[in-house]
Amino acid sequence: MDSGFFQILGIVVNLAHFLKNSFISRNLFPMIHTKINKKLAVMLLFMTVVLVSCIPKYLIPNDADLKTAQSHWPTATAPQLKQGYNIYIDQCTDCHRLKKLKKFTEDEWTKTLPKMGRKAHLDSAQYSNVVHYIFAKRENILAKKKK
Repeated sequence: MDSGFFQILGIVVNLAHFLKNSFISRNLFPMIHTKINKKLAVMLLFMTVVLVSCIPKYLIPNDADLKTAQSHWPTATAPQLKQGYNIYIDQCTDCHRLKKLKKFTEDEWTKTLPKMGRKAHLDSAQYSNVVHYIFAKRENILAKKKK
């Protein structure tokens, strides 16, 4: 499973635990505490499923993306693209929403990515993997749009 799923699930579990054990819930609403917990659990499970399903599956790197990446960077590998994807999904969203890859031109990405890489504290390998992922996936998205 995707690491983004486990992050979202962790947040939901922590929220449920907090609400279940909160002072207000236990002391002000003792008679409905159990009903609240059951409803809360169902609601949080539903929210988890919705949030995880909101991550676009078309963004996951595929064979076409690897081929495109290797045409620009011959040493690019599938695990490197996957790491670039994971960083893009997990770390970029720590500060802002996911940006549509086709929204920015190649020049705009080239100007933005170094600054964002520094903000995210990426090492050089992680940064390269994100760059390769973004440019390969963007190129394939634009190519599909033209068809």
